[in-house]
Amino acid sequence: MLSYLIRTERSPQLAVPAVPGCEQPFSAENAQGASVMLQIVTLFKRMASNWKRDKLGLRVRTGQTIFFGVLTGLVYFNIPQYDDTYAGIQNRKGAIFFATLNQLFSAVLGVVLLFPLERKIFEREYDAGYYRIWTYFLTRVVFDSPVHFVFPVIFSSIFYWLVGLRSSGAAFGVFVGIICLVTQGAAGLGLMVGCLVPSADLAITVAPMMLIPMILVGGLLANNDALAGFVWLQYISPVYWGYQCIIVSEFQDRTFTFNQTYDDPHNLSGPPITVQRTVQGNDEIHNMSMDPTQMTRNIILLVVLSVSFRLCALFFLNMRVVVAQLKARRAAATLSNSNLALAAATRPPEKSAEMA
Repeated sequence: MLSYLIRTERSPQLAVPAVPGCEQPFSAENAQGASVMLQIVTLFKRMASNWKRDKLGLRVRTGQTIFFGVLTGLVYFNIPQYDDTYAGIQNRKGAIFFATLNQLFSAVLGVVLLFPLERKIFEREYDAGYYRIWTYFLTRVVFDSPVHFVFPVIFSSIFYWLVGLRSSGAAFGVFVGIICLVTQGAAGLGLMVGCLVPSADLAITVAPMMLIPMILVGGLLANNDALAGFVWLQYISPVYWGYQCIIVSEFQDRTFTFNQTYDDPHNLSGPPITVQRTVQGNDEIHNMSMDPTQMTRNIILLVVLSVSFRLCALFFLNMRVVVAQLKARRAAATLSNSNLALAAATRPPEKSAEMA
């Protein structure tokens, strides 16, 4: 395959191959071809330039993050005011679960909608020999990763304090860190779907098929002990591992005391009975079939999921390139055979040998 990458003094340029048959991208500065670092730096500069030019997209994404942070923060505003009933505990569970879902959908859809369109440019440039597959993919991952940290931090900083979760710097740090890891895993999942499907329209159809099962086993909608044959879905769900970590951080070693009112079974017409009830946070964790001692394991699995989804995306991207090359070769062979057959059919008959 003809490969090259020409860099001029002013800016990187993509041009006609200068070294026919060269297996390494060509560089005007190096006769041996463009190094891996040159390919990565050139691609990184182009991605940064595209990101800088897309000011409207950046503003929309920032506005969306702030909007959902404020909206959900106001919906669950000041949860401690409900601590005189069991609603305080319920609201904490719901608010934390929604925070993880918000980052899951934002990250997945943000990648799924854009990457299939960008992939077409990649496939065209790769066929022309501008760079290798893995250098492009590595640059894309390295460039996007900081972005998937910035927006979760903005969302968490607004949401956490409006909701009134555990007023501890350490607990807030855990919340922000876990939300960032969930976002990284979701972005990897979106990248995998974007490399797997041929178009953005199909990606929108496939993405919910992967997200809904992960949400169902996330830890709130169904108790983990009741999942039976679907437990394996938990191992590929960033929501499940992230939700566990934040629940443990919020409830561990806490005591909730509130008044509970119910009708007197011996005197239904009489006044209701009010009793004081105490709930241990550790008991709530165990009732949800979560293990407070496995925080480190959960964090490691979130990192593993993030890396695994990206490796699967790289594999699918390679497979798409291989399949496209095979189709191109078959099409070229078919065209060549057709041309030969046409040439043979239109060739004038040879003159007969002269009669003696």
